[in-house]
Amino acid sequence: DYDTSSIHSLLIHRPTGRAIGTVRLILPRADRPETSFPISRQCTHPLFHHPHLISRSCEVSRFAISKALREDILAGTQGESPADACGTWSTKNIIRYAGTGLLFAAFDMAIENGADGLFALMEPSLLRQLGWFGIHFMPVGRPVEYHGLRQPSFNLIKDLLAGARRHDPEIWAVLSDRGRLDRAIDSRFGPRRLVAAYGHLAGAADGGVAAADREWRGAAALAE
Repeated sequence: DYDTSSIHSLLIHRPTGRAIGTVRLILPRADRPETSFPISRQCTHPLFHHPHLISRSCEVSRFAISKALREDILAGTQGESPADACGTWSTKNIIRYAGTGLLFAAFDMAIENGADGLFALMEPSLLRQLGWFGIHFMPVGRPVEYHGLRQPSFNLIKDLLAGARRHDPEIWAVLSDRGRLDRAIDSRFGPRRLVAAYGHLAGAADGGVAAADREWRGAAALAE
């Protein structure tokens, strides 16, 4: 349903030419914003139905790392030879960077398409794994059934990058292309009120959304 309004990235291991992961980014629909994202169909929280937020966000989906790669890594940790030409040492490096490489692709595509926030329906285990690297999506509402149990989540790309930088500057360098994405965000979304508007929305109940909407409009006006 969403491929016509989506863009994709494929992660390649350069030494071998092997495809090791993929990610899809769903873009907002200008003609029907309320139908832009799967998360809006699955979740009733007002955050996922806010027109201004939808227009400035994308949804990350089909975030996947090659099953064959994971099997090779497991074989390497057990002292066996990996099944491809990567070698044990480089294969272990891939598992550290494959996930962050895919997130970099998602961040880069989102910023290029004018977004500053990311929605995601994530497995709770994936949220925990991203947290190991300081990458923290905010859980919003309760988990839902969507191809298995998924946690609705959101965060600003700026805050995701900031968390990674505090936790592990090496991971931040991968995620931000050594600061290029941070500079791109700062050049477009400088006013701090824009971040504050998102913060109000993330915790807003129905009555709070109107106040957040006023904050958003003021912040967006400053950003333009």
